[in-house]
Amino acid sequence: MTDFLRAISANLIGSISEDLAPVLVTGIIMMIPIVSILVKHQQKMALIMRENPQGDNQRQTYELESIKRELADLKTLMHQQAIAMDNLTDKVNVNSEISRRLENVN
Repeated sequence: MTDFLRAISANLIGSISEDLAPVLVTGIIMMIPIVSILVKHQQKMALIMRENPQGDNQRQTYELESIKRELADLKTLMHQQAIAMDNLTDKVNVNSEISRRLENVN
């Protein structure tokens, strides 16, 4: 096998030293399956992106609408609490006014 690699490397890479050429050829041969795996992965990803280009937009739109609904609910709750606080303040003011009038009567 080493003679085969040296023969190939001598023909393909004439200027590289005899010790380095077999290593380079072996490295190139080992890269073939890696490149094949990467190309298959890229093709699968491209297919996924082509099949569902609107999926992300729909999900983002749904999430945005959900956030808008939550914000509207929070605003409503804040207004209700502000009104409740005003009512409590009015009751306290009325009670203090009644107490003041009762003290004046005595």
